[in-house]
Amino acid sequence: MFEASILEKLSEMKNDEKFYKEYFEARHNLSNLKKFLSGINADDIKRRRLIVPEISPELIPHIMDDQEYFDKNTPQSVFFSKHNRYTPAFLHKHIFFEIVYVLAGRCVQAIGLDTHQFHEGDFIFISPNTFHTMEVFDDNSLVINILLRRSTFQHMFSPLIYGNDLLSEFFSSGLYESNQFQYIAFHSGSDSFIKNKFLEMCEEWITPDNYTDQFLVGILTMLFAYLMRRYSDTLETSVSQHTSAPDDFLIMNYMQEHLKDVTLADVAEHFNFSVSYCSRLIKSSTGVGFNDWKRTFRLRRAEHLLLSSNYTITQISETVGYANPESFIRSFKKEFHLSPSEYRRNKNRTL
Repeated sequence: MFEASILEKLSEMKNDEKFYKEYFEARHNLSNLKKFLSGINADDIKRRRLIVPEISPELIPHIMDDQEYFDKNTPQSVFFSKHNRYTPAFLHKHIFFEIVYVLAGRCVQAIGLDTHQFHEGDFIFISPNTFHTMEVFDDNSLVINILLRRSTFQHMFSPLIYGNDLLSEFFSSGLYESNQFQYIAFHSGSDSFIKNKFLEMCEEWITPDNYTDQFLVGILTMLFAYLMRRYSDTLETSVSQHTSAPDDFLIMNYMQEHLKDVTLADVAEHFNFSVSYCSRLIKSSTGVGFNDWKRTFRLRRAEHLLLSSNYTITQISETVGYANPESFIRSFKKEFHLSPSEYRRNKNRTL
């Protein structure tokens, strides 16, 4: 069966994934991470355009536009790829629509300030200019990314959403940059029809010809109609009450990269803003003030380290920027109603 051979090809761990897995495992322990990083050839990392923030932060593609994926001299309108497992999560946004399909296993996405876990059979449509990250941190998960030009998206989906107010609002939001909706998701479970059609698209992408683009557009249009018919009752969405100015993303990214010791004055100085203007901009983008935003991301990063590393509580406290472990423990317990140690023990029992 061709499905089995395509799945086998997709499941094979390529060299970049092998590197990312070693990097991911090294990050569980500070001394192992230092040893791993010391053995890296920086020129090779840059040549392969691998995401290693400690070595080449300038390679992290925080803002992705059409030119990076679509050649303006060709009619290509669909970009199809497998998300490399163990790629470090990094904050980014696209100027186009992205479709994520969980072919097997699961993935975790932070979209805006919320974290979502998606499972096999889930389709996630992410609106342009939405801040998000992606985590696929195990061998058995397979996640497919599909990127579409806005013009293609409008041509494909406009006839299908007539009469559906929610979907009309979502697609209009993305096409006209109102940023009201961040994503929508359909949950199709283990539907074999959808899975087989996706494997057909994977095969087409692996062995392309002059008709590949039209083939992919055709199957995607059919799949979306099928989702609407069979799974509209599973529809999940996220609504943002805040619009984004062009500077917002750069500010959010700067704050995340300097989370350990960033202050509002630092951010304002870096972007040559007044402190009051910078404060208002952050509040309008995130819905919360600077200190609340910083606390949210510190605790999110701390939670990740608790579950994915053997760092001590003191090491985690220092890594995410708390003055002392006591302050970190109080803040964590207020948010999660458990101490960091209790949270780690409870979660590990359920894994």
